[in-house]
Amino acid sequence: MDHLLLKALNTAKMKGASYADIRFVETNQERLVVRNGVVETITKDESIGFGVRVLVNGSWGFASSPTLTPRNIDETTLLAVKIAKASSVLQRKPVNLGPPVTSKGTYVTPIQIDPFGISIERKIAFK
Repeated sequence: MDHLLLKALNTAKMKGASYADIRFVETNQERLVVRNGVVETITKDESIGFGVRVLVNGSWGFASSPTLTPRNIDETTLLAVKIAKASSVLQRKPVNLGPPVTSKGTYVTPIQIDPFGISIERKIAFK
């Protein structure tokens, strides 16, 4: 995944971004709907995607996609740059972020019991 992140950042820089960041997001969710003791809906969804934010000529641009391929990383990053350049046409005052800061991180919601490890039957029986 790091090579895709670097690809986006390098593409943004080559196209004139003074700042760029990229966020990969993976979401898993489960939905149970029970009315009057009757199960109406059970769904499990997984999604993955990314968003690229850039600052070009003092204006912001953002684009996102659910497709994690090198080609799509480039296309999405170029779209973010294009949006920033278009935004700069109407810019009144350029954004100034101050001195550069680099960071990398991961966040995982702290849990004691993995909700995906509990059977559907047990969840439905919970009162």
